[in-house]
Amino acid sequence: MRLFTSMPYCRMSLVCCHPGTGTTSITFSIGNGREPILSKLTTHAGDAVFHSLASPSGRCYYLIHVRICVSSGAVTCTRHERERFALAVGQVREVRGLDAGVGQCASASAIQSRC
Repeated sequence: MRLFTSMPYCRMSLVCCHPGTGTTSITFSIGNGREPILSKLTTHAGDAVFHSLASPSGRCYYLIHVRICVSSGAVTCTRHERERFALAVGQVREVRGLDAGVGQCASASAIQSRC
């Protein structure tokens, strides 16, 4: 019986039509000829999961920013910092309640200014 009830979900997933999809992005960056930083971000319905996969420093540093756009003839957008944190390689952190227009930066060293 479970086989028959799961069949519609299997068919929907084949055509990419499954409920509650999110986005996964991978950050791979090499700086100054060093080992790369590798980070994974998965977002779904305003929640995000940050996963530090590899970093020459042993930590991935993150900056979450919100993009706010104002339209007065021409559209002008500015970024506002929401949160900074660091994860040791292998650590995972969930951040809830993110709005549309949220972006992130990942680095192997502490982010000194905006990204």
